[in-house]
Amino acid sequence: MHQASVQCAGLGSENDFALASMKKIWFVLVLLVVLLAGSAWYLMAPRQDSAADKVAAIAWKETPPNRVVTDPVAVFRRAFWRSPTAADQIVHAERHEWSDAEGVTKWQWFIEVKASPELLKYLREDNAFGLMASKLGKVSSEKPEWFNFKPSDVNVMSSPQANMQLIFKNQSNTLFATDFGLGFRRGAPEQPEVNSAPAAPMPKRLPPTAPPTPER
Repeated sequence: MHQASVQCAGLGSENDFALASMKKIWFVLVLLVVLLAGSAWYLMAPRQDSAADKVAAIAWKETPPNRVVTDPVAVFRRAFWRSPTAADQIVHAERHEWSDAEGVTKWQWFIEVKASPELLKYLREDNAFGLMASKLGKVSSEKPEWFNFKPSDVNVMSSPQANMQLIFKNQSNTLFATDFGLGFRRGAPEQPEVNSAPAAPMPKRLPPTAPPTPER
């Protein structure tokens, strides 16, 4: 009887050990699954590069810009002088600004947008910026890496100086656009106003002798 009790106690201990081991194994497996899922999500999620990363990725001819704007709505507004609609899908947008103590000295912007019919009409048919159909002009070498397309796959409208270029992708609503220019400096101080009112005439000198007495 005593031996049977000992055997039962031994079996119970073995079962408890096996159950504890299974719990540990399941915990490790669940932890591994969570870690693998997190790693996969991190690798597949789109990376949002910082402004510093964007500056470092471009080979600048001179000094890098003092400011890089990557807010898509802000760049869109500065580019097209209007706000995007819900149908305008901004894929990429970037604006570079160089400045000194007096203000912005140079700027350039680049944008890629899947344009709405309203935006296409505003830019092409209404020709809001007075552009002309042209060949593709020279695009700055200091452009973002995503600003890339085949010249044979696009139609271009540009300003006479070829600063602003609207690049429409054929058979698509994809629009690439770019522009550059100099900034705005403080003007020279205004000169004091000159009083242009005519001066009062100087009093004439009296003659040395009295005027003649009229004859009566």
